[in-house]
Amino acid sequence: MSNDSSPHARAALHGLGTALPEQILLSSDIETRLGLSSGWIERHTGIRARRVAAPGELPSHLAAQAITRACADADITPDHLGAVIHGAASTDQLIPCTAALIARKLDIAGRTCLDVDATCLSFLAALDLAALWVGSGAHKYVAVASAEVASLGVDWTEPASAVLMGDAAAAVIVGPARGTSRLYPALLRTFPAGSSLAELPGYGVRHSPSDPSTTAHHNLFHMQGPKLFRFATEHATQAVSDHLTAIAWRQDEVALVPHQASAHALRSAARRCGFRPEQTLENIAERGNCLAASIPLLLAEACADGRILPGHRVLLAGTAAGVTVGAMALVR
Repeated sequence: MSNDSSPHARAALHGLGTALPEQILLSSDIETRLGLSSGWIERHTGIRARRVAAPGELPSHLAAQAITRACADADITPDHLGAVIHGAASTDQLIPCTAALIARKLDIAGRTCLDVDATCLSFLAALDLAALWVGSGAHKYVAVASAEVASLGVDWTEPASAVLMGDAAAAVIVGPARGTSRLYPALLRTFPAGSSLAELPGYGVRHSPSDPSTTAHHNLFHMQGPKLFRFATEHATQAVSDHLTAIAWRQDEVALVPHQASAHALRSAARRCGFRPEQTLENIAERGNCLAASIPLLLAEACADGRILPGHRVLLAGTAAGVTVGAMALVR
């Protein structure tokens, strides 16, 4: 295998954990609310249900739960962590970073805390950074969490995108390499010509709260789904191919853990990338699109139920607003 000299080769996943809101929102309930025909959402998206956060259930709350469970899975405590990275689009507030608020809930101090936002590929970017820190010896253990409360930012006047979103958190503990487990450097590419195809324009300087022209509409997510899919898929297919070539893996020996926008988009993209249906893991029917939490949530659930076993080769891949495409490989 190539890239054996990379710091990533000296890092591995030591634990995984998840945290899901208790409330379940069925697609049938949304159809009643929006006046859609029975079964419309599942036919068009493959989603039957998703979790939604309760009022006051913040990303930092869900992330701290997921990290605590990941630490237990790794047989460490939060006190062992040298750093906390929150990789997600959702934040508790703009300042301070959500990772600092997560550390407060974990009752740890003096650690490196920062947020990484590459929207739906935030987990890959954060995991890549964690592997560099661990592999270089900067930290022995790093927690990477992705907690998304996407349900609060949907625009119900755009049902094609609003019906996709679910809330969830998942976390991993990155530690020193052990056995055959290891991580590979991520490949992330951004093509900003498509940056307007998925956006939430508010909460920044462009549409600041002090600007009288700013409206509630600016604080809701908007997506041009078909255009985004066409734009992103071509670039994603090339990125996956290039990443597998770089690490000398064949497609037929990989379990694919993708970001899931919708079931139809997921299966079409996986097919275009050359993966068979049985290689492509899913949980979208009961989880929906959980933005950056989609990949680590699926990874953790697949490891827990035996779909991914120690020694398996796994490819994390997907697309994100920006438009960003990317992939990152690991051996469980």
